[in-house]
Amino acid sequence: MRYLLLSCLILVLSGCYLANGPPGEEDYWIKNGNKITNDEINKCDQLADKYAFGSKKEKEKYDYLQSVVDTDPDKLIANKEDFNQYDRLLDILTKYKHGCYYSLGYRFNAPFYWCLIGNMHICKENIKYSGYGLNYIFPSSPSPQENTDSQ
Repeated sequence: MRYLLLSCLILVLSGCYLANGPPGEEDYWIKNGNKITNDEINKCDQLADKYAFGSKKEKEKYDYLQSVVDTDPDKLIANKEDFNQYDRLLDILTKYKHGCYYSLGYRFNAPFYWCLIGNMHICKENIKYSGYGLNYIFPSSPSPQENTDSQ
């Protein structure tokens, strides 16, 4: 009976998590135990918007494609060339923002279960900003002790 109740509780809790969706990645940028603030997110957004693109033309193209996404995303998806360009520009902008978070002292520390529920691509991109590195996800076994006895 105890196992049945425990199983039901786990099922209900996991259903709530899946129904509401996982928290956004900003919840896992941590510095000294605190989440990144909205002010710092906005600061990095502004810096990325200002400096991430190599030219004014590239910035204008991104702004145009972003307006297409906001108004009619199907139109962008239908045009492969524009979609690929938007994806490339968005990747540049995102990397710049994440680098800004990192330079402010934040580290990406998402739990492994968050990565497994459809966020693995985010975890792979941000592992370089983690305080743990690859050992966080793929812990290594301890290396064998070297023989230090002198003969």
